[in-house]
Amino acid sequence: MSCYLRNLKGVLAKADLTPATKQERKEIDLAIRALVVSEGEKCPRVWQRVKVFLAEPGGEDRLVAVLKERRGG
Repeated sequence: MSCYLRNLKGVLAKADLTPATKQERKEIDLAIRALVVSEGEKCPRVWQRVKVFLAEPGGEDRLVAVLKERRGG
């Protein structure tokens, strides 16, 4: 589900998110997947695409904005 979230601690901190439960991690995972891949991709493929997305100019800021919007902030 969210094997790559541990690699996004900085992004999650910027979005003021600290997922403590499996449900919270799943919600973040779904938000990220909606942004970078089609449904059904395996975790390693998602992480690969997230890395590419973050390398794009403004990618990290866009991801932070999506995560903040998803949590209602």
